[in-house]
Amino acid sequence: MRAPGGTGFRRLIGVSAAMAVLLLVAVSFTATELSQRQELIARHGVASELATEATDLRVEANNLFSWQMVAALAMLGPEQRMIDPTGEAHEHFSESLTTIVVSLAAMEPAAEDEAERELLREARLGFEELGRLDEVAMADYRSGEPARRAHAMQVTASEIAQFQRASQALGQLAEAYRDRADRVARESDEIARRTDLLLVALTTAMITALSGLALWVWRGDRRRNEDLKVLEQEANLDPLTGVGNRRRWDRCLAEAMQDCAATGEALSVIMVDLDHFKRFNDTYGHPAGDRHLQAVARLLVGATRRHDLVARLGGEEFAVLLIGSEADDASRVVDRVQPRIPDGQTMSAGVAQWNGEESGADLIARADLALYRAKAAGRNRLALAS
Repeated sequence: MRAPGGTGFRRLIGVSAAMAVLLLVAVSFTATELSQRQELIARHGVASELATEATDLRVEANNLFSWQMVAALAMLGPEQRMIDPTGEAHEHFSESLTTIVVSLAAMEPAAEDEAERELLREARLGFEELGRLDEVAMADYRSGEPARRAHAMQVTASEIAQFQRASQALGQLAEAYRDRADRVARESDEIARRTDLLLVALTTAMITALSGLALWVWRGDRRRNEDLKVLEQEANLDPLTGVGNRRRWDRCLAEAMQDCAATGEALSVIMVDLDHFKRFNDTYGHPAGDRHLQAVARLLVGATRRHDLVARLGGEEFAVLLIGSEADDASRVVDRVQPRIPDGQTMSAGVAQWNGEESGADLIARADLALYRAKAAGRNRLALAS
């Protein structure tokens, strides 16, 4: 009879000890890698939020430019006057400008490198200078003196040039934040790739020596992959309303245009803006404003088909992508939603049908222009892009 502790037993002890050491080393390495990845995920979240905020401010800047052009046309003279430049147009101009200046001031500490800080400084100073020029123009115009009103028109022309410079800096800032988010995401993916390789090798070794331990590693890997899928899904959804976010909108619009170009199907977009939403927020509070946004998102989803896309682009602005639908079909969607807007509020919408050749940015610009026309015509209405 063999005594305990023979060659097979010693080999098992040796393999087990080697596996234990390997496990300790692997656990230590994996913990370090995962810690670094968690840090990168956090940085990616910050950069993504900044990119979204900067993009939202660019949208706000487009609204600013729209009202600025209305005011400039109104200063040309009574025969050209569309609206009092010191009235509602200027009120919207001031609200948008204040939003941009305050938001840029809050973003300043978040800039990571000198290039971002310089772009942020340029955008902030540019919009502050725009505000100063506007004060001069309004003071001259309100004086009623012909010479000063002529000077007001010159200052307004300077405002438009100043807006273009500041808006360009803001656009570059948004691009810088997106680049930072993409860069951090690539670093995070590289860590995930190394971690995956290590876990696969470790799992193979542990299956050979300790099947139970290998099963535990496999389950841990499966949970990690499920968490990553959850993170990926959350990265494509607006956290407040549950509809798509700008990242998903940009990707789906590009894919839809490519598919429709191949199949010849129609494609239309709807740009939606909630009327007087800032006033609603100020009157009833942000929780009520959040519930209102969620209700409108549900109405838009309910009025569209499963293969269509509803996205919140920022603030009170939504977009709807309708595949296989012409402008008339998109108009009927708006007609179904507009009467059902809750809380006594209204919405304005602009519809554009893809001509099969223009870029996604040009298509959105046409829909945005139609939306601005709907706003200028009194709100709570639909305008079709030309």
